[in-house]
Amino acid sequence: MISPKTSQASTSAVQKPESPPKDVTPGEKSVYRAQEAKSVRMSAIKLIGQSRNLKTEIKEGILKAVQRLYEIVREAEEDNLIKQDEIDELKARVPEKADLTPVPQKHPDQADQA
Repeated sequence: MISPKTSQASTSAVQKPESPPKDVTPGEKSVYRAQEAKSVRMSAIKLIGQSRNLKTEIKEGILKAVQRLYEIVREAEEDNLIKQDEIDELKARVPEKADLTPVPQKHPDQADQA
């Protein structure tokens, strides 16, 4: 938003929220991002509603774009949670002390020479 007195953009309308703590799990981080996306979406809707010098068509276009961005973030976070669940499930299948060192394979040309 531009202040009529200073002609500079106001940063009070949309502030960068705090980052999630470093020790949160990927699932908690996804929830945090989804909440942040929702908060930013609501802020944009409020600011557009307060604007009196934008044409209705422009406002509607901006609101549709903001809504789509929110949906994209939400879908990405849901996909991330599903992938994280799959990773956790695979980790649970591997024994704790399993030797995951790759076994050297003989090259087919070396097998013929032996």
